[in-house]
Amino acid sequence: MSYFKTKGALKTLNFKGFGGMNTESSKREGIQAELVENFRVLPDKSLEKRFGYRYFASFINPIRAVYTGYIDSSFVFYVLSGDLLYKCDETTGDATLIKKIGTKTGEANFFYYYGHLYLLDGEEIYDISGLKVKIAQGYVPLYGKDWRDAYPGEINEPLNLLTPKARISYIIGDPPTIFLNTVHSVSSVEAVYVNGELIDSGRYSIDDNFKTINVTGLMPGDRALVYLTFDDSVTDRAKFALNTNATVFGGIFNSRVFMWGGEKKNVMFSSRHISEESFKISEEISDGAGSLYFPADQEFSVGDGRYAITAVSRHYDRLLIFTEGETWMADSDSCGLDEFPVMRINVDMGCISSRACTKLGNDPITVANGSILRWTSNTDELEDCNAYSISDKIKGSLSEEFFSSAVAYTNKSRGEVYFTDKTNGAERLFVYGTENQQWYIYTNVSADMFFDLRESTAFVSDRIIYVFDDSYSYDLKMNVGEPIKTLYSTGMLDFGIPERKKRLKGVNIVGEFSDNTFTIDFLSDNNVQTSFSFLGESSKPIQSHSSRLNSDKFVTCGITFGSEDRLPQRIYSMTATVKE
Repeated sequence: MSYFKTKGALKTLNFKGFGGMNTESSKREGIQAELVENFRVLPDKSLEKRFGYRYFASFINPIRAVYTGYIDSSFVFYVLSGDLLYKCDETTGDATLIKKIGTKTGEANFFYYYGHLYLLDGEEIYDISGLKVKIAQGYVPLYGKDWRDAYPGEINEPLNLLTPKARISYIIGDPPTIFLNTVHSVSSVEAVYVNGELIDSGRYSIDDNFKTINVTGLMPGDRALVYLTFDDSVTDRAKFALNTNATVFGGIFNSRVFMWGGEKKNVMFSSRHISEESFKISEEISDGAGSLYFPADQEFSVGDGRYAITAVSRHYDRLLIFTEGETWMADSDSCGLDEFPVMRINVDMGCISSRACTKLGNDPITVANGSILRWTSNTDELEDCNAYSISDKIKGSLSEEFFSSAVAYTNKSRGEVYFTDKTNGAERLFVYGTENQQWYIYTNVSADMFFDLRESTAFVSDRIIYVFDDSYSYDLKMNVGEPIKTLYSTGMLDFGIPERKKRLKGVNIVGEFSDNTFTIDFLSDNNVQTSFSFLGESSKPIQSHSSRLNSDKFVTCGITFGSEDRLPQRIYSMTATVKE
């Protein structure tokens, strides 16, 4: 905490620790700053120069999506660059081209579900395994179960939007008939089993006029099972594949995938959980069918269509669905395997940017229109009380362009949340220190997205991937090292003597400076600058540097300090003395 100390005519401003940015209040409680760049505000209120980043890999086209994580106990790393899909080495960055997909631009995302890694590119859904990529087939449903031969029964499992393939089982009546009703037009029959035995294809044919499969030689009480493919128009996979986003929600026995971002921007598609037994049967019928099952009757609208779905996040046992102007909730206690009702919990706040949602513990954080919000667990009280702004202190620094384009990411190991800002060509991050709720800025970081690379944090800048590295105190772009310029500015201070003129008499600063050239500037209200510079000594871990000062008279004076060198820095305390 900073405070003023009086001794005779001398007034001393003591910074016993430092605070982050506060651009909204003229009363900064003695520790708040007007601008903090490339200093981290640590929990003990000391300032530490941010760690640097290093070049990792580059690609031919802009990077659209990245996936890192463990699959079958092995760490995997995939990059989609334009229309080229690569499998990468997480240590060297070496990339192996494995597939050219159908789209070159636009939003794309990976997701993992029941042993399969999938890629959505807005045109198709790909199933990725090692160096192999194929079109995702989807679960083959048992559309009809124990139908009577000539008459269709109730639908057992609705058709899958991903595939026109289906199964239908029949019980043959007495007298028997050759007509097995399929309801829809059939384009092909893959197999017919009678009493568990595969029969010759010469015994059956497709009748498009009556929408039947005609099978000869059937007897009363026979059981027939047909594997077939309906006409493509029955399911319209191409329309469903327009979705570009997915999230997995649920427990071990009922988890499912939710997709959105397709033709209707407020419509969400819910998959249905299937049993292990059904999954194995489907895999036997259609090699690599996978466990994606999106029944045609399980899509639902979020809101009245005014707002597009922008982000979805799990919040304890519920799912929060964010749009640009509203937030909705689906509670797992109120939804079974077949239903997923949603209710609106906030009528005017949500998430304005598609990548502007991240998690802090169990709480989602979203960039809304005009605020950065943290969504708490207190959602039993509906409407506005379940979210609060964490960005009030820096509101004066955030532009409208920031809110419409920010990307959010949580660096768990560092206890920081990053928000990208490219306003007017800026290349910086607004950083929220989660333990002490302080704000500061990292400059010279032009990030399009972030991702975890094992224990490190990496970010994408157009075609290039960089990795933050604790061992670097400068930024390494390609082969060029760039210094990280640190800056801490207090704004104007009256030193506890408002409206009275005074002069600077001395300054002292304590910290770890290595061999940095460090400068402290005092800029008075009459625009006169007084400076003190010194060269740190790497042989001394903690150093104290002092200087006598003699300035012109002033009423208020701002203090700015920092360095442009390439070495580590940490500042513990500072004092400045004035005399009336």
